[in-house]
Parts: sequence; C-alpha cells; structure tokens
Amino acid sequence: MVERSSQSTPFHRYESLEAIPYEGSIFDLIVSFGVLTQVPNEQLDQVAEEIERVASDIRKLFIAEKIGAVEDTNRVYTRSISEYHSLFSSFDLVETIERPLDQDYWGEDFRYALMCFR
Repeated sequence: MVERSSQSTPFHRYESLEAIPYEGSIFDLIVSFGVLTQVPNEQLDQVAEEIERVASDIRKLFIAEKIGAVEDTNRVYTRSISEYHSLFSSFDLVETIERPLDQDYWGEDFRYALMCFR
C-alpha cells in the first residue's frame, strides 16, 4: 500500500516559499516542520502571506519549530509562539504543545513547539 501510494504521489522541491507555484485556496492541510526557522525575518511576512494564500477555507496549519527570541549566527531564526500567532493572524491558534529540546548541534538550549492553527 505504501509503495503504491508513493508512486501516485509526486514529490516536489522548491527553493523558495515566497512564490508558491499553486493556485489560491487549494490546500486543506499545510505542515511546516523546521522550515520557518530557516526563513530570514525580512522574508517572513511574504512567506506567511503565500501560506495563507494557498490554504483552503477548511484549512489546518501545523507548525513545528524551535522557539525563542534569539537570532543566532548559524542562520536559524527562532521566534516566540506569540510571534507565530501574530504572523498567521488570519488563522486561529487552537493548540500549542511545548517541549524542551536537548542542546542542538551548536550547543544551544532551545524549546520546541507544535502549533495547530485553523
């Protein structure tokens, strides 16, 4: 079953989220796992607008990211839950699960959050 499913589901890779190549209101579920911490602050609003544009009316958005208020030198842009809530203000934040994260590759201590928006 998994093999058949993987054959019928194409894999797409895009270098930028600033212009998602799909028509608007097409996706019922959007999952971002560790993606938004790679987006610089100056591009974040445009990326959020694109995510909102392609989300359908019955949308669900799951975001799993390192959280915090530190912009480190390793191109990881951590943000707080309230910043993500403000960023996706057209969605309702319905659930948040926070967990401590062991030290990362660079020895930094972070927390991790799974945020569910509708």
